[in-house]
Amino acid sequence: MSQSETRHEIRDLVDRYAISLDRRDRDGLAALFTEDVTADYDGTLVAPGRAALLDYLGQLANVADSLHHLGPLTVVDEPDGTVDVVVNALVVAIPDGTGSVPALLRSLRYRFTVSGPAGSRRIRSVRHRCLWQSDLLMSADFSRRSFQDRP
Repeated sequence: MSQSETRHEIRDLVDRYAISLDRRDRDGLAALFTEDVTADYDGTLVAPGRAALLDYLGQLANVADSLHHLGPLTVVDEPDGTVDVVVNALVVAIPDGTGSVPALLRSLRYRFTVSGPAGSRRIRSVRHRCLWQSDLLMSADFSRRSFQDRP
């Protein structure tokens, strides 16, 4: 597989991670991780394993909506055959969908370790860091109009 094809495959994997998070798609997320995945979310070390990570990410069900906007990827092939991936994201998170609680605008940095053969790569580790966060005031009507047509 060429370097360009590898980058395309990695980009697709990271995009599917963000989309699956935003859709609260547990099965979609499960397909992205190795069985022994490790995770660190802002210093919270999740118990190793796909099931533990999916349970942890299930907390997102408490957030009405979210939308990740991913930046460019930095991709580095490591000597052990893994791929180190860093991507920054802006995320809009709407806690309750009523407008009574401010939405959040967050700047995140994700670092993934990706492993596996070309064509079937999976996320072996994920590290999530919040770089900054700010309240984003919006009406409930704006929230409904912004997120209702999302595919």
